Amino acid sequence: RWQPGRFRSIVPRCLPFEFDLSDGLELGASLEYLVDAIGDECGATTLFTSDTYSARAAAMIALTKKGFPGMGGGFLLHARATSGLTNMDYLRFSILCPESTEVVVDRLLADRVLVFPDVWVGVSEEADVEAIADLVKVLAWARIIDLVPRTSGGGGSGSTTTRKRKGSAAT
Repeated sequence: RWQPGRFRSIVPRCLPFEFDLSDGLELGASLEYLVDAIGDECGATTLFTSDTYSARAAAMIALTKKGFPGMGGGFLLHARATSGLTNMDYLRFSILCPESTEVVVDRLLADRVLVFPDVWVGVSEEADVEAIADLVKVLAWARIIDLVPRTSGGGGSGSTTTRKRKGSAAT
C-alpha cells in the first residue's frame, strides 16, 4: 500500500494506458481509467484534505498542458522524463483530465508546488473536489509529484525541514 514519504525514488512509475488514447509512441489514459486501474494503491482522499502535506512536481519530470479537441472542455496533462545521460525516456504519458481540474493543474505548472489548504479555495462542487483529489492521488502514486510533509512552524508554501550535517563546525 502506498504511503507518503515511503518511496523516495525519483524514477516515475509506469502507468496503465488506454489503447484509444495511445499511439504506440506516446501512451495515455483518462483520469477515470487510471483511478479504476490503480485502485486502492493510490491512498486515501482524506490525506489530501489535510494541511500536513504539500506537493511539488518531481524535478526530472516536465509537465505541459495541451488542448484535446476530441473532448469538450477537457485537456491533456503531458508528463515526460528523459535521462540526461542516455537521452532515453523514463516516462512519456498523457492524462486526459476533466475541465474541473484545470485550475489546479495551472497552479502546479506555474508554481510547481501545491499547498493543500490553498488547493481547495474556490472549489465548491463535490465532483470537482473528487476529480482534483483523484488527480493528486494518481500523480503522487506515479511519482510525478512528491508529497512533502510541511513544517509545524508555518513556513512558506512547500517548506520542508532541513538537517545539518553531523560534525560540521560553524565558522
